[in-house]
Amino acid sequence: MNSKGDFDVVKIRWYILLIYSIYASFQACIFNTWGPIAQSLKTGFNWTDEDIAWMGNVKIVAGGLTVPVTYPIVQKLGLRNTVVWSGVASLSVSTALRCVSMDAEILKITAFICAACNGWTSIMIEGTLTLLVVTWFPAGERTTATGIIVATQMLGLVPPSILFPILVDDPGKTTSQLINDNSLADTIQSQVSYILYVEAAIGILIFVCVLLYFPNNPPNPPSHTAQAERKKILPGLRLIFTDWGNMASGLAFACITVPLMWIAVVNQNLEPLGLDQVETGYISTSIIGVSFMFNLINSRLADIFYGNLKLVICMSLLASCCMSTWLALLCLEVLPANKHSVFISAIGSMVFIRGVIGLFYELLMEIHFPVPESLVTLAWGQLGRIFAAIFLGMFSVLPGVSWMNYFLVGFTLIPLLLLLSIKMEYNRSNMDNIEHAIKPKYTNKCNEFIYAYDTS
Repeated sequence: MNSKGDFDVVKIRWYILLIYSIYASFQACIFNTWGPIAQSLKTGFNWTDEDIAWMGNVKIVAGGLTVPVTYPIVQKLGLRNTVVWSGVASLSVSTALRCVSMDAEILKITAFICAACNGWTSIMIEGTLTLLVVTWFPAGERTTATGIIVATQMLGLVPPSILFPILVDDPGKTTSQLINDNSLADTIQSQVSYILYVEAAIGILIFVCVLLYFPNNPPNPPSHTAQAERKKILPGLRLIFTDWGNMASGLAFACITVPLMWIAVVNQNLEPLGLDQVETGYISTSIIGVSFMFNLINSRLADIFYGNLKLVICMSLLASCCMSTWLALLCLEVLPANKHSVFISAIGSMVFIRGVIGLFYELLMEIHFPVPESLVTLAWGQLGRIFAAIFLGMFSVLPGVSWMNYFLVGFTLIPLLLLLSIKMEYNRSNMDNIEHAIKPKYTNKCNEFIYAYDTS
């Protein structure tokens, strides 16, 4: 710990943020490789819908299974080694593995391995995102940095959605003569191979960049809390799951995972209203694009106008809930539906909730401090994955798709009510605002944590 209270920020922090954001965006891009070209894969590789669906499911399952070991890994290896070896190296090697062979069965196996590594990588990002921000950025830039990472990762879903269907032939738009010809399958395999080669090359380039330069921490911490002692794992978990403010904010964060997953099943929800895949694709791309901008703007404003995290998040959740209710009434045919109203309500409901994810991360860090940032995100992220699995599992239990609208509204309203029930406490920022004092004492809401430093 820096006993002299020397706090400083370095310009290189923006490079660290840039390369980490590119890495997070690349992870999202790899996750979305197969979905946009699903019809082509059936013809080119003779894959089934179940095969393609499991490419995404393996990522979720692998991610959930690796959560218990992630926090000890982060604590043991530190930020640099976790990002370089457990994160980027794992993802880049697995993307290169997919290039070994374009044989349908071999590629299926290597693609599953890559999906599992992608799930592992996504958990590593979840466990290091807030740690990187607090390690490298001062209090007045933390929300901005978090918002940039979240927004850039979200943007990684866009290139596969837009470019891959253009680069790979669509059998549905090809004459039946060619469909029955093996040349179409060969052409699709060749086109897919180019995509995989480019993704592998990008992965290797990112790995080389972080390997050459990605320090564990700056020469001097940027704030008091960057060097403050955190709770150990067991006391930290006890504080997470016993304090009402921690539980309510964490449950709210976990609940929004369900509406965030809605974009993956937008086709099923809106098909009864007469929207085709192209139109739902426009909706998905619009949601991601606008949410990208909202995350950047909201995060920067949150740093400029300090102390309004809960207010902004609650207002956004309220707006999202209203839009979700409107969309539900359209889908349930309570209100007359037209494409304009469906587009506005669907995009609005998702943008308002996705646009405050960066703020939500920072709200959790403020309320839970001095629980380690990585432990907080991993614990509540895991609960969010359970909620998402339940939501997706309902497709095998409930008939039709009308039930989706109740989930969408309910899991937007619940986090709003949970946040309204707690008092916002800026535990971390309050410590950072202590300046020019000798051995100041800060005690958190549970009267368990005392921090002191010497300015002499």
